[in-house]
Amino acid sequence: MERWPDALAAADRALGLAYGPRKLRVFDLKAQALSRQGDAAAWKETLRAAVAYADALPAGQRQGSVGRLAERMRAQLAEEQ
Repeated sequence: MERWPDALAAADRALGLAYGPRKLRVFDLKAQALSRQGDAAAWKETLRAAVAYADALPAGQRQGSVGRLAERMRAQLAEEQ
């Protein structure tokens, strides 16, 4: 429906409530909304914050799909630099 401001507001609310690996998924949703909205600077900043958050998670929580998501975000940042 392309209601990016609503999606970003919901993501920001969720980031304040989420913790652990699920918070990384919220970062991903926010980054997708920013990308589709065309805000490259905020998109990069969100990915940087997500990668930093993923790196701070305990090793046991960085495995599987969470680890793959973090690596995908890291790769997206590397492509942009």
